[in-house]
Amino acid sequence: MASTSPAPRASRYPRASAISSSPQPSINDWLSPDRNLEKSHKEALAIADAEHRRIRERAEHVLWLHEEKEARNEIAEKARRDAERLRITQEKIRVTNEFISTEQKRVQAEKEAIERERRLRELKATQVAPLSPLPPQSAEPAARPAAAPVRTISTSSPSAQPAPPSQSALKSTPGALGHALPPKPAAASPFAAAKPAASAVTPASAAASVTPIAAPAVVAAKVDARKERALLIHKNLKGLRKSINDVQVRQNAALKNRAGDLRRELRKCVGQLSFDKKGNLAVLNKVLAVLKEGLANQVNSELIDPSHFVFDERHPVDGAANNDQLPSLFLFLLNHLAKCVINQFMDESSANTKTADPIGVLIASAFSDPVMHWRGKPLIDILIAKFYVVCPVLFGARGTEKTQQGRERVGWKRRGPNAWMPEAEHFNRQTGLGAGYAAIALRDFSKAKKQNPWPTSHYWAAMSQIVNTPPAAMSNTACTVLKAMIDHYEQRFLLFYGTAAIAALRLALVDFPTNAKSAGCGDVAVEALIVHGKTLKTKYGLALA
Repeated sequence: MASTSPAPRASRYPRASAISSSPQPSINDWLSPDRNLEKSHKEALAIADAEHRRIRERAEHVLWLHEEKEARNEIAEKARRDAERLRITQEKIRVTNEFISTEQKRVQAEKEAIERERRLRELKATQVAPLSPLPPQSAEPAARPAAAPVRTISTSSPSAQPAPPSQSALKSTPGALGHALPPKPAAASPFAAAKPAASAVTPASAAASVTPIAAPAVVAAKVDARKERALLIHKNLKGLRKSINDVQVRQNAALKNRAGDLRRELRKCVGQLSFDKKGNLAVLNKVLAVLKEGLANQVNSELIDPSHFVFDERHPVDGAANNDQLPSLFLFLLNHLAKCVINQFMDESSANTKTADPIGVLIASAFSDPVMHWRGKPLIDILIAKFYVVCPVLFGARGTEKTQQGRERVGWKRRGPNAWMPEAEHFNRQTGLGAGYAAIALRDFSKAKKQNPWPTSHYWAAMSQIVNTPPAAMSNTACTVLKAMIDHYEQRFLLFYGTAAIAALRLALVDFPTNAKSAGCGDVAVEALIVHGKTLKTKYGLALA
């Protein structure tokens, strides 16, 4: 059914019509002789007046509409100005609060610094009573007591460890762990005495259960060979980087474009790590995606033998994901990831050692992925070889900073042929590297199905290398690295090694700094170890002295 059209809308201001009810004038009316009559003129004037009133009313209505619109616009503009004024006020309040918070933190930091300085001065002013003189010796020759400038420890971790203390035991009342502290053995390190029987450990049994220690010459030979292999791996990695950047990219345009993008993505991801576990998981997935893309080798990079980048000889393993050569792009990306991690340790973790832990989680997760193993083992040797170069004291390097050769041995970086890096910058770098190594080595894989790429025994070995340093070879660098390795990682160390860890901490925070001070090491690095040992007693009730 066809719809009817709507009725025309009547105008609010209809055109004025003639007052007379007579029909509209026609041309005959205009030609009529009556058109000039008074009646005709009055009718015309009435029509004109009505039209004038209509136009005036319409103009007044339009003016009213305009004024209403202007009023609404003025109200809206006033509301906008008020909102902007409120926003500016809130921004000023926020900036002021941030400034107050910053100033409070600065004041708190200055108070803490003054308190540390006061404590250091008190420690320096503390006088120790001298030993009483020895009794006169008889004429008969007596057995000479064994000299003990430094108590030695085994460089291998204990084969049988006591049950580790629970997490709640570490936060118990002061002195709770002090009762469990084993007595100091007379002739051996607590590290070596960490093989208790099923019954309680007595001082006699602890001294009798010392594990044999390899001859110093044999240990030194192994350390030197390991260091030479690390330097060779580092050199091979430089050759790999040169091969990618200078040779392969000229022959492979796809590799040139993609290698740069993946390298920048790795650097960005490492810089995005924080204390947000959910955010770090997203970063880890990005890193794994980049490495797996390099392993897939869609850009056809050259295949090379990974044996040039590992410490030990490896043989093919049945069922391993990778037994043959690997893409050079994949190894190039692993090398760049290791470089980014080392730089992040030196730049960020030097100021706050806690920031090393998220990086350690990233490294443990990335290198433990079986897809990226070679012949059944992780390729973390690429990262460890860089640690050998930048922080050699972790692996037994010793030397005093008073000589040129000693500085080179402990990893003090040169700034030109005759200039060295400033002292503060060197110790900051070593602090970050020590904390970073602890974050990598002290990872708990007890509930994980994956293989730990760098087991906790390496942390034990690094600590033993430092605390077994002879007094003549002790250095401030070693003290700095040792302090960074322990700071914020005591609880994890105790959970892994239990009573043996308590004895190790006593050796590292009491005996070692005492011998280092006697050897003439700097007061700040040595006192930091002593103060940290006292802090453990205040914080956890762990009495080491």
